Amino acid sequence: MQEDAVLDALRSVFAEPGYRRTMGFRIGRGEGREAVLECEVVRDYANTRGVAHGGLISGLIDTAAGIAVKLEMGDPELPVATVSLTINYHRPGRVGAILRAVGRQVSGRGTPCCSVEVHDDDGVLVATGVAPLRVASR
Repeated sequence: MQEDAVLDALRSVFAEPGYRRTMGFRIGRGEGREAVLECEVVRDYANTRGVAHGGLISGLIDTAAGIAVKLEMGDPELPVATVSLTINYHRPGRVGAILRAVGRQVSGRGTPCCSVEVHDDDGVLVATGVAPLRVASR
C-alpha cells in the first residue's frame, strides 16, 4: 500500500473515539517513512508543576513508534504491540506548546525497533524514546 493511503487509513482511525482522539493526537507528515504525531499540551494533561505530564509524552512516543512500523511495513492494520519503552525526558513541555514526535523504525521486521524524538513548537528537544515492538500474526 502506498504511503499516502497508509496515512489516510491511520488518520481515519485517529478520528474515531478512543485514547488517540481523547489525547488530541494528530498525524502529520514526515520525510519518507517517518511517523509524525502532534498534540497540544493542555492544562488537563499537565502535572502538578504545570508542565506536560510524563504520561502524555510517553503515550505520544509509544503511538509514534507504532505508526512508524505501520508506515515502514506499508500496512495500517498491522497488529503491533510495544515490548518495552525507554524514555529520556530532557526539558519540560509547557502548557500551550505543540509537541511533535517524529518516529523512525531503525531496525528489524519481526521485532522492529523504533527511535522517537519529541520537540516543542520552538524546536526544543523535550524527550527521546526507544521502543521495540512485536508484530503479531493475523
